Amino acid sequence: MNTKEKIQKVAVKLFSEKGYTETSLREISEALNISKAALYYHFSNKEEIFTSIIEKNFKNTIKFHQELASLKISTWKILRKWIENTITSSMKNSEIWQIIRQIMMGKFKNKFHDLDLFSFINKNFEILNSIIKRGVKRGEIRDDIDPEFLTLAFLSTLHSVIGPMRYNIKNRDTNKIIETVLKTIKGGINNNEKQSI
Repeated sequence: MNTKEKIQKVAVKLFSEKGYTETSLREISEALNISKAALYYHFSNKEEIFTSIIEKNFKNTIKFHQELASLKISTWKILRKWIENTITSSMKNSEIWQIIRQIMMGKFKNKFHDLDLFSFINKNFEILNSIIKRGVKRGEIRDDIDPEFLTLAFLSTLHSVIGPMRYNIKNRDTNKIIETVLKTIKGGINNNEKQSI
């Protein structure tokens, strides 16, 4: 791990524990046992550190999802891998996920002008929507609901469990969480498929 990555790692921890505003560059440099000048060599200010952390996470997520979309396997295997990656990543990197959730909830509104959140959300949505549309075309996913709505439902179901999970991760079986999310998305909550609405 190089110095820049070490700075990002320590900054994420401090940002998630204390909050962005309450974390100073002095605290970051002291936690790393380096001078502020050494910190400035890699980043010009605190916003640049924060933005670099989020952009790195977004870039890695998009790359992984693009690779998933290119796989020549069943749609449900791809969606399972999407779920697995999201849940294991949120458990392994809970600090960065806490910050991302705060961003999504608008906590940092108008604070980070260089952070293109909507571009990430739209790209992620497009990738998943293309996977779901392909699944509909193959007959693996129901065709009586608009694929865009199914994409939103998938993302909503998946991300709704991530926040509460981080508070008692030690008591959770990752595979059971993944299976439950997949079953909920795949089968819905209706106990009888023939039951009319």
